[in-house]
Amino acid sequence: MYVVIVGGGATGLILTKKLEHRNIDVTVVEKDIERCDEVLSKTRAHVIRGDATDPTVLEEAELSRADYLVCVTGDDKTNILVGLIGMNLGIENIIVRVEHPVYEKIARELGFTNIINPAETGATMIEASIRGIRFIEFFRIESDTASLEEVKIDSKSKFRNKPLKMVIEKSKDIVYPLMIIHNRDILIPDPNYRLKDGDIVWILRKRRKFLF
Repeated sequence: MYVVIVGGGATGLILTKKLEHRNIDVTVVEKDIERCDEVLSKTRAHVIRGDATDPTVLEEAELSRADYLVCVTGDDKTNILVGLIGMNLGIENIIVRVEHPVYEKIARELGFTNIINPAETGATMIEASIRGIRFIEFFRIESDTASLEEVKIDSKSKFRNKPLKMVIEKSKDIVYPLMIIHNRDILIPDPNYRLKDGDIVWILRKRRKFLF
């Protein structure tokens, strides 16, 4: 697999490290020389210094052969423009970071389906933490409709030692428990199973309102 990441800031750097850990080939495009140097010093990724809106820079990055294009610069307009170039090249998997609501709406109207809004995602995770659920990872499936969540039960969780069915009953959303990981064993969800310290519960949540 080959991934082109446009933007070598904090998000791009962390993502590059995670992908490299899975032995995925990564090229990072970044116009700031200091960020380029940081990515080069902390990863094995191929780094290209240049403006990603310049077609010659994207050609150097071999964007046309990318399995994924990830646009995570700090500028919404740049992310959308580069994403459009990727669309024109026929790249099927394009992820764009968009923070401003107006640009998010534009991105959706242009046909982007994988849109990351850091502020919204962060707020969701904080809100979940306040409610007693601690997220290890959070994956957006489709904005405002559904999410796949990996939830860890610990001593601070309100559902510790409570049956799984209570999580389902107390939710204001439609919740489907997919599996429970207990002491590295995978368990089929049983509504009467009492959640224990260290349990990890994978749930699919179809959103109606805020959970609980």
